[in-house]
Amino acid sequence: MEGLYDKRLTQASHRRAPLDEVLDVCNLYQEKYSDFNAKHFYRWYQREHDGERSYTWVKNTLQNKGHVQKGRKKGPHRKKRERSPYPGMMIHQDGSTHEWVPGRKWDLIVTMDDATNEHYSMFFVWVGENIKDILCKHHKRTVNNNYCLTFRGLTLQIPTNQYRCHYVKVKVRVNLYDDKRLAVFHGPRKLATYDSKGNLLESKKIQAA
Repeated sequence: MEGLYDKRLTQASHRRAPLDEVLDVCNLYQEKYSDFNAKHFYRWYQREHDGERSYTWVKNTLQNKGHVQKGRKKGPHRKKRERSPYPGMMIHQDGSTHEWVPGRKWDLIVTMDDATNEHYSMFFVWVGENIKDILCKHHKRTVNNNYCLTFRGLTLQIPTNQYRCHYVKVKVRVNLYDDKRLAVFHGPRKLATYDSKGNLLESKKIQAA
C-alpha cells in the first residue's frame, strides 16, 4: 500500500502562487478596480502594477474569491428553430453550386415549404451553353489518317473548315443526342452534325434544327 500512496496529493505544487500574492491581487481589485470586469482589470494589472500572472490565473482567482461572477456558458452557434406550424406560412428558396453533371458546375435553385419540407420547384441556372450539348452522352474519339473517325460502326467524316488545316490524330468529342443524331466537337467548337446513320448534315439544316 505504501508503494501505491501518492505523496503528491498531500503536497502543494511548487508553481502554486503564494497566499500573500493572492491576497494582494484581491485587495487591489477591491480597493481600486471593483467596478471593472476581469479582462479590463487584467490590462491595468499588467500595465500599472507590473503583474506577471496570466489572465486565466487572475480571472480564476477573482472568481474563486467571489469578486467576479462567472460568465454564462455560450450556447451553440446555431440554435435549432421550430418549424412553422402550418404549410404556406414560410417558404424558403435557396441555391447551391455543385458539379451536378461531370465537368459542369451549375446552380440548383430549390423552393420548399418550411412546415412540411415539400419541394415546390427545382431548376438549374446556367449561362452561355446549349443544354442539349451538356445533357447528352459524351464519347472521346481520335481522328484517323483518312480524316474520319469511327463511332458504333459508323464512319464520320469531318468537313474542312477555317480553324485548322487538318484534324489527323486530334482527340475530339462525339455527342450522342436523344434523337440518335451525332455531333463532333473539338474543344468548345462544333465541327459537324450527323444523322443517326452517320450522314453529314448541311450547315443550313444544322442551324434550322
